[in-house]
Amino acid sequence: MSGLNVEALLGGDKKKTRISSQNAIPDFRQMINNSDSIDGIRQSAQQLGAVIEARIKDSFGDIGYARALEEIGVMREELIDLEEPEIYNDFAKDLKRKLLSEQLGGNRKDFWWEFRKSKLGIIEATEEDTKAVCRKHPLNRSLRELRLTDHVSSGL
Repeated sequence: MSGLNVEALLGGDKKKTRISSQNAIPDFRQMINNSDSIDGIRQSAQQLGAVIEARIKDSFGDIGYARALEEIGVMREELIDLEEPEIYNDFAKDLKRKLLSEQLGGNRKDFWWEFRKSKLGIIEATEEDTKAVCRKHPLNRSLRELRLTDHVSSGL
């Protein structure tokens, strides 16, 4: 026929292992959806973080800032949904440190201002839209943890 590999085009059932800068958001979402561990989610966030940092560093002026902010926003929302705010908070703190110490291509304090203006800061424990209020509190444990506790306490 035409020689097109439709399964390859549609992605088949191959799992993504790298996040590309050209397709960072869909790659990130696919990787975290296919992840079966917190370490896999953390690795995905680190890869997206590296793409974001490269985008900021390689940006001529503020040309790449909008895309970097969009990627940061997606990372933040996905990690809130996954109840893993610590991963995002670690990324945000590290990004601030690198920006303010001029490790990302010189003076990028203007990016930090845009970051703050976009309300992409640390995920607070009191944030209403987060499900990760305090994971240690018994009322906030995952369903899986609760089921395991029920089985242990019932003698199963």
